Amino acid sequence: VRPLRIITINTGKGDGDYRARLNWMARELRRLGPDIIACQEVFRDDSGMLDTAGLLMRRLGLYGFSAPA
Repeated sequence: VRPLRIITINTGKGDGDYRARLNWMARELRRLGPDIIACQEVFRDDSGMLDTAGLLMRRLGLYGFSAPA
C-alpha cells in the first residue's frame, strides 16, 4: 500500500511576481508528486484570468475545488 501524500502550501495571494511564483510552485509540486494539495491564500481575480488553484490543478492534472473565505 502506498502512503497518501498531502502537501499544504501558502501561495501568498497575488503579491509580488505572481506568475513567476506560480511557475515555481507548479514545478516544485510536480517534483514532489503529492496526491492532495491544500492551498492557503489562493488568489483569483474577478475576470478569472489569474487563478492560483485553477492553474495548479491544470498544470498538475489534479481535480479540486475552492471555497472563498
